[in-house]
Amino acid sequence: SAGEEPRPVPPPPALRRRQPGEGSPPSKRPPAALDGDLGLRKARFYAGCLRADRALDAIPAAPSEAPPAPAAAPSLSGEEEARGEASPMEAAMTDQISLARSTKQAPGSSVPTLKASMSGYMSTCRLAKIHPSSTGIIRPSEDKLKLEYGYVTDARIEAMVQTLRAASGDIREVSLRSNGLTMKGAKALLEALPISVELIDLSQNDLGQGDVWCEGLRRLTALRSFTVSDCQMGDTACRALCRALSRCTSLTTLDLSGNNITHAGGAVGQLVRYLKGLSSLDLHWNHITGESAKDLLRGLLENSQAGGVLSNVDVAWNPLGKMNSDESAAQLAQIFRETKSLRHLDLSKCDLSAASCAVLADGLRDNKTILGIHVLGDEACMTPDGFMLPMPMVPQTEPLASGTAASGMGESPAVDTGQLQPRPGSQGAAMFRSTSAAQAHGSCCWVCENWRELRIVYTPGVSGPRADEIFLFTSLDGFQRPTKLQFHGGDFLAFLMAPAGMMHYIFQVGSDLLPSRTASVVEVAAPPQPALRIRREGSASAAGQRSGAAEVVGDPAAGSDDAAGAGRAGGVLGANVTEVRWVNTLEVSAREPGEPVCMALQPRTVGFRVEAATTPAFG
Repeated sequence: SAGEEPRPVPPPPALRRRQPGEGSPPSKRPPAALDGDLGLRKARFYAGCLRADRALDAIPAAPSEAPPAPAAAPSLSGEEEARGEASPMEAAMTDQISLARSTKQAPGSSVPTLKASMSGYMSTCRLAKIHPSSTGIIRPSEDKLKLEYGYVTDARIEAMVQTLRAASGDIREVSLRSNGLTMKGAKALLEALPISVELIDLSQNDLGQGDVWCEGLRRLTALRSFTVSDCQMGDTACRALCRALSRCTSLTTLDLSGNNITHAGGAVGQLVRYLKGLSSLDLHWNHITGESAKDLLRGLLENSQAGGVLSNVDVAWNPLGKMNSDESAAQLAQIFRETKSLRHLDLSKCDLSAASCAVLADGLRDNKTILGIHVLGDEACMTPDGFMLPMPMVPQTEPLASGTAASGMGESPAVDTGQLQPRPGSQGAAMFRSTSAAQAHGSCCWVCENWRELRIVYTPGVSGPRADEIFLFTSLDGFQRPTKLQFHGGDFLAFLMAPAGMMHYIFQVGSDLLPSRTASVVEVAAPPQPALRIRREGSASAAGQRSGAAEVVGDPAAGSDDAAGAGRAGGVLGANVTEVRWVNTLEVSAREPGEPVCMALQPRTVGFRVEAATTPAFG
């Protein structure tokens, strides 16, 4: 009203300052639990650093020796100067007398106590001009040293060598991934670790400048897992590494992926030949080819012949097929025939031609242990039942997306993908493409894609009519290859591997294709869509398919002569092709971690192991 003074407008709640006496705003997340013991140990560590630093200032120089110049570098031998091994840690070790007086320990003693090593640590930090830190020395877990992604540098590692050696007696696992360490830091670290360490990960560090760091591995004879992926390591360092690891007879996992290994494949093969306990070898993304590839594969073969347990090998993205491809393919085929331990192999992007893949496919037919092979990027594909199918790479063009022209954007040029493409057509016609239906969604690897073992049962008189022989067709391969069910215990049984997702199947009972009465049924194609057509077992074409020749059954959408001239009386097209609209359906769940890949089924073998046939039944 008139005559009243205007009232001050309060600030918005978000901008209003908290007045004295008001409570603090509620926290959005509860505070992390504090590790009192870890904090106490860190406090004691820094107190020890402070006492050691003061003690260094109080130590008088010995009469018989001149005090060292603070900025003077230690003298180097010709070999050390050529390799560039000078470091702050080496500079600190030149003052052995002063270090012995401050730590009360004889020069040359290998494992000082943590308290006695403080003076040496502080002296080294002074010369390196870095602040002392408890990082890596005081750890939440005594058996793990985990300093990843920029936590430490060469100078820090070299400074903490003595103190780390004093505090590393219980370390079993070490991970220094992506710290930018060079051969100096790696050499200092490996020399400080206890001989009982079992796992070391030095991935994504710069270890390609030299090979002196490899010598530190010779004493770590309890090592079980070693990883040096993406370390720019070349042939020289790789050969030195293989020589050093030859004494680590307990090694089970070796990862050399993402490096510049070209001609050192023979050194890796020789190492694998003698490490009979090695179970996993990763060499993907290198440049191994020619004689180097042949020597590597020979080592894998001799490991198997000597009773090794190598089960997982990854050589993807190595040009194995560029040079001497015939010899490399012959070595791989021999490995397939003779191995008793290999379960998983990655050959993706190895430039393997259809001719080389044909040699591999021939050797794979006799293998009963491999559960998964990756051949993406090579001129082959894997079938759902574990066979390799050579397929020459034919460049295809992607069809124009529907509605592009109508949207006013105009036509786009076709894109050459350089890969095998499914034939365009209706949903029903897509089942009849030359590649397997499962291959379109992955590599048909039972291991990586968590395929599950299925037990399909047909009970005569219950599931359908009685017959002497029952065959099974599934959507895994586009209903192309029939599987004969084995009669056991009054039922017809079949075991097969399937990925997670929906699977369709149908039985051939005598000469009729029928869905089971006791399983879920779905209509695959309602009119006017073309029905699913399956070539029944018993025709010459089906016999040819079982031997490996894939055949595409006629498709109305493609305008084939088989469909145009076929009669449709009683749902039968021609002599051996039947039109089907209803099939059984099954939702397959992914295999759980730790669950066996297959128990009753043996890869590339007719029948099953009766004693292990405990898989839940469907059908």
